[in-house]
Formats: sequence, structure tokens, C-alpha cells
Amino acid sequence: MIEADIQDLGAGEAARDLRTLEADVWAGIDARVQMARTAKTMMACQTGVVALILVTAAATGNLTVRSAPTARLDVFSSAVGLAPSTLLLGHKT
Repeated sequence: MIEADIQDLGAGEAARDLRTLEADVWAGIDARVQMARTAKTMMACQTGVVALILVTAAATGNLTVRSAPTARLDVFSSAVGLAPSTLLLGHKT
């Protein structure tokens, strides 16, 4: 049964021209290698952009904190009335 099928396949002509098979295989391999290189380059670029964004955000946050006016908390400050210690026994300020 299988032997007859194998003989039928061997007796018939090839459905495709196999003379360029090796060249086609190597062209496919070269294309995959090139795609891998491109993907590696793109990943490096994306990583660089993310690192640049993180550094810029950290620098901006640092400068914002340093340039922000400091809040004055003393007895006459308006923010003292919101402190939990002033609300302990129901004291209203």
C-alpha cells in the first residue's frame, strides 16, 4: 500500500521546479537574519528613548521640587487647622 504510493510519487514529475530550492532557502534565511538585526536595532532605540524619558522626567521633577516655595507651618498658618492633632478632642480652630 505505502510502497505503491511511494512508487507513484517517484514515477510522476515534480510539482515544482526544485533547481532553485537551495537559493530560495538561503534567501529566506538571510531575510530572517536581517529581520532579527532590524528588531535588535529597534529594541535598542526604544530602550534608549525610554531611558531618556525617565531621566528627563526625573530631572524635571527634581527641578520642580527645588523651585517650589516651601510651605510655612507655624501657629498662625492656615494649614494648621487641618492637622489631625487639632481635631482630636473636637477643638475647632
